[in-house]
Amino acid sequence: MKESLALELMAKYFTKEINPEEEARLMNWVEDSKVNQSFFSDALQIWQESEHVEPDVMVVDPDVAWDRFEQSITPAETDKEPPIVSLSPRMNWWRVAAAILFILGIGLTWQQLNYEQESLWVEIETDGKAILQVVLPDNSKVLLEENTSLRYKKSFVKREVELEGAARFSVVSDVNAPFSIRTDEVTTTVLGTQFSIRAYPEEKDVAVRVTEGLVSVSATSGTEKQFVKVAKGEGVLYEKESKALVPGESPGPNEDAWLTQRLVFEDTPLREVIMNMKALYQVDLNLANPGIHNCPVSIVFDQVDFDQALEDLSFILGLDIEQTSTGGFRINGTSCTE
Repeated sequence: MKESLALELMAKYFTKEINPEEEARLMNWVEDSKVNQSFFSDALQIWQESEHVEPDVMVVDPDVAWDRFEQSITPAETDKEPPIVSLSPRMNWWRVAAAILFILGIGLTWQQLNYEQESLWVEIETDGKAILQVVLPDNSKVLLEENTSLRYKKSFVKREVELEGAARFSVVSDVNAPFSIRTDEVTTTVLGTQFSIRAYPEEKDVAVRVTEGLVSVSATSGTEKQFVKVAKGEGVLYEKESKALVPGESPGPNEDAWLTQRLVFEDTPLREVIMNMKALYQVDLNLANPGIHNCPVSIVFDQVDFDQALEDLSFILGLDIEQTSTGGFRINGTSCTE
């Protein structure tokens, strides 16, 4: 959670207008590091002291106070995650402004905190087309899909990462150090296993699918916390609207192909074959004729390079392969019966 959002949640907490879900999110942020704990403790003490300051003794302009706060946040942060919590007109604005001014005035400014926090974190992002494999400090591997960000502390003393988007994990086993992945609303904890998580903010569900081992998935709804264990070959969904964990889609046979370099297809529609090949080989493939999309394919690519895989696929289906000017491939062929 970004510091701008943390400050707003703190304001709601201090004025007793925070709901249980927001409070749980704020407390998770506080417990995340000693820096956060120290800042929250100092801010709370200053806030409590401000209760003894009367409005007619201390005159504060809320607009000026808020402008000062916004100036203490880097432009990149403001652009990246705009504040989502609104302070209602019923709040004591003079106290909110006074508290913010006090916090910024005691030397532990948001600039200083942000610098200290960011200097301890590593953040990796992929763009709209890239898929990136990352090796974490404990040698666990992560395959980040398109439009995904992964964030973790440099020290990696606690094996924790924050994820927004979709990724596949192969976690090194360590019985003394659980590995946790946090999304906005769901935490997945493992000791060592292979699984995938899909948690895009714009999608209605968060999906966890396990290909090896056992994972624990938890979600907080208000003051209640839900837990479910997901075993090999199982999946679970967190429905954002109902805030419930429910059984989800099981992982497919090629879920961990990025590790095994092995693709297995049995009467699989050609469009799915192409989708898996694009993900594994990172090559742009397009089917030119809609009539071949559902042609069934039964084939195994076991650690073969892309050229060989494409040649084998072309041979069994009688496909015409044409390389495009951008380096991708256009695939055509005779329509088949669905």
